[in-house]
Amino acid sequence: MGARVTIDQPAPHQIQLVLRQDSAEVARFMLFVLVITGALLLLVPQARSSPVPLLGLVGAAVGWCVVAGSAREVYLFDRAARAVRVQLVSLLGRSEELLSVEEVITVQQGVRGPDDNRLVLELVTRRGEVPLRLPRRLTTLGAAEQDSVGRLIAGHLGVPLRLALD
Repeated sequence: MGARVTIDQPAPHQIQLVLRQDSAEVARFMLFVLVITGALLLLVPQARSSPVPLLGLVGAAVGWCVVAGSAREVYLFDRAARAVRVQLVSLLGRSEELLSVEEVITVQQGVRGPDDNRLVLELVTRRGEVPLRLPRRLTTLGAAEQDSVGRLIAGHLGVPLRLALD
């Protein structure tokens, strides 16, 4: 699922990115689950006689959709403090972390994930370490968002943007 990105500038030396799950993709996932469940109920006699497991599946999917729909990642890049405040928020909880970007020398576009299909941005230090990869929990950025947000962060931090390798 893709991320919806909102950009704000609360102060001249700050940019704030808010990433949320794309609600249309959450709805498509729920529709997919309902179509599969409906097809199984119509085509498999055992499913009609004992629908509890399928209804449990639908319940789990609804729960996941509610949590995914409520989730957001907030990144506040503060050029003056040379830091980024990361907040991960959902119905399941909230976490906050303050990371230094003092040693960051580049913003790098990356492709990650078990299937190499997650478009991410990585802040890379002189030692090649990645103190921050975003998005963290949301599945992926779109190609346009990866490029525009990468350029914004790199420009704000005064470091180059390293483009993804094709």
